[in-house]
Amino acid sequence: MRHFFRCAMVLAACLLTQPALAQEPVTVTGKAFCLLKDAITVPKVAGVEPRLKITSVLARVGQRVEKDDRLAGYEPTLETLIAEKSQLSRHTLSGLEAQLQAATLAFEREKIRRDEMREMTSKGVVAESDLHLFERSLDVFQKRLDFLREIIAAEKARMNTREETAARKRGVEAQGDALAREFYITAPFAGHVLYVNPRAMPGAVFTADEKEPLFEVGVLETIMVRCAVHEIQAVKLRAGDEARLVFHAFPDKTYASRISRLSQVTMTRYLQQPTFYEIEILLDNQDLAIKDGMRCDVTLIPGS
Repeated sequence: MRHFFRCAMVLAACLLTQPALAQEPVTVTGKAFCLLKDAITVPKVAGVEPRLKITSVLARVGQRVEKDDRLAGYEPTLETLIAEKSQLSRHTLSGLEAQLQAATLAFEREKIRRDEMREMTSKGVVAESDLHLFERSLDVFQKRLDFLREIIAAEKARMNTREETAARKRGVEAQGDALAREFYITAPFAGHVLYVNPRAMPGAVFTADEKEPLFEVGVLETIMVRCAVHEIQAVKLRAGDEARLVFHAFPDKTYASRISRLSQVTMTRYLQQPTFYEIEILLDNQDLAIKDGMRCDVTLIPGS
């Protein structure tokens, strides 16, 4: 009996001194997505206008664009031009500046009167209380001037924004009082053109109820790979674990990265469905080899 306990203790000691067995890798299927993508639709461009007529197409699929680069030109309606001119009118700003000039002149006159009252008060002609009330009214006058200056500064900032936006849409050649013949659809951010509507050509007319976007612009230099893992596998993984990816389009190349996010909320909602959790992996794609939508085999190594 003593011999049995001695053997058991020796076996337990051996087990404790052995390194923990590594978790088995988890293999799933993933799909590549653009980290940032924006679809430019007719309502985004035309606003409340019922239609949009293309006059020129300036971008193609795969083209690199910077923020506010022109993708296409379109013909503005008369109503749009009138609204644009109204937005760019400086009448409000000019009126505010005229009010400020008049108020400043009046304030200077009141300051002269105050100086005269101070002199008369020193001679006993004007009561101290009257001078005090007049100086308080000058303080109120000064606050009104400051408030008017703030309104003018805000209006100038709005006008600058409107003029910059109009310059992007109308083009530098449409200045002064001349009516622009062409407005422009511009890139919302720096990236690549992912999609151009096949109907987008000079003379094509799109209506406001069009479902298909005109353009899609996305960032391709960094790709996000998403995959789903079963709950039994998910508990073995955490953010930062190693990920190895082999795309079906490039079977001889292995990409190395790490898990950037493991969701805490299940992708499935119904009780009878298996429970899966979403994993996201960021992947450098400076050579643009990986395209949006490409599928891959993902090997996740727990505890790495």
